[in-house]
Parts: sequence; structure tokens; C-alpha cells
Amino acid sequence: MFGVTESLARPTAIAVPVAELVIAVLLVSDATARAGGLAAALALIVFSAAVARLMARGEAPDCNCFGPLHSSHVGPGMLARNLVLAAVGVAVAVAGPGAGLGIAFAAWAGLVGVAAIAVVGFATWRERAQTRRRLGAIGKSAAD
Repeated sequence: MFGVTESLARPTAIAVPVAELVIAVLLVSDATARAGGLAAALALIVFSAAVARLMARGEAPDCNCFGPLHSSHVGPGMLARNLVLAAVGVAVAVAGPGAGLGIAFAAWAGLVGVAAIAVVGFATWRERAQTRRRLGAIGKSAAD
């Protein structure tokens, strides 16, 4: 499960959905929305780091992030989604519930978007470079 050791896989599989539910509850109330936004951003950054680590290692395990409704491979799209959602969590933590985000937020969100695109672009480039090296090695061994 995303690089978690075998002994921690089961507790993590239980803790992650529970933490996600707690975050969702925090986001409902005005009094706790900022904390919920911050917790959501932190969780998504941790998930993004795990995805980036797997991509850097050339691994693409299945992610059943939405249970039986949807399964996909870990990859650049998932990384981009997590980073965009983390930015939304930061926006809630900064602006608070129901607050206007204004033009300053639009500029900040644009910067976060560009950074997310750069991270995903780099990860994709690296993944493709690793694939080309592996294919080259396979071709060499087949020729021998």
C-alpha cells in the first residue's frame, strides 16, 4: 500500500479513511473549517509525496482511492489532482469559511497551478526517461 511496510498496511488502511472522515467533519462547521482545510492540505501533501516517490521509482500500483467506484494507476494525473486539492485546502485554511478569496488569491492559485504543472511535468519526464532506459537495456540484452 503505497510503500507502507507490511506490518503497517492494515492499521494504515483503517487510519486513512478515518482521518479523511474527521477532515470532512472539520470542514462542515465554520468554527473548525480552517483546521479542516489545513488538515486536508497536509494529508494531500503526504499523499502527493507518496505518489511522487512511487513515480520516481518507476512504480505505478493501482489506487482504489474511491473504493470500488473507481480504480486507476498512480501517476501524473493523480499527483496533479492531489496538489490542486491541497491548494484548495490551503485556501480554506487561509481565507476561512465563507470568506471572499479576492484577486490576491487568484494570483496565488495561479502560482500554485504553475508549480503543480511543473512538478507533474518533471515527474512525467523522469518516468519516461526511466522507461526509455529500461527498454534500451531490454533491447541490448535481446541483441546479445
